[in-house]
Amino acid sequence: MRKTFLVSFVAVALAGCASEQEICQNKATYSYRMLQKDIASVEENISRGYDTKSTRVPYEEKDICEEVVRDSHTGQKMEITHVCTKVKYRTVEEKVPINIEYERERLAAMRVRLDQERKFTESRLNQCAAL
Repeated sequence: MRKTFLVSFVAVALAGCASEQEICQNKATYSYRMLQKDIASVEENISRGYDTKSTRVPYEEKDICEEVVRDSHTGQKMEITHVCTKVKYRTVEEKVPINIEYERERLAAMRVRLDQERKFTESRLNQCAAL
């Protein structure tokens, strides 16, 4: 019974989020949208002259920590405060050199593919409209 309720709940929750036609349209345009995003990224890299790479880097930071311990003699709980080290993360952007001629060729090929993808997406959207 619990499984049936959970499945029913998930189905109702998902049904409330988007219609069948909206889901179809989202799937139909996904490749086109991703290609547009990739084209924008390559254009930005060409205009900048380099690509960027993001890396998460750990670092340590001193902090005040509170801890609940038991007294070994009395067994009572005690709260102690002490200085501790916590690991945190920051994002570091690095410049990555690119071959601008290669990126321009890649961009031209992506634009050709975008035109093809647009036509294919339009036919898929027409199928979605029939739902």
